[in-house]
Amino acid sequence: MMPGPVSQRVVLDRLEWVARMTAEIATLPLDDKAAFDDTL
Repeated sequence: MMPGPVSQRVVLDRLEWVARMTAEIATLPLDDKAAFDDTL
């Protein structure tokens, strides 16, 4: 199988998704296991 062209739109969408998920992870209460468990 030969790789096809890379879609700039898809790459930008994925980068935006990673940035959003990283920001969400940063808000998790990692110092308190009980509080963390409540976020699940």
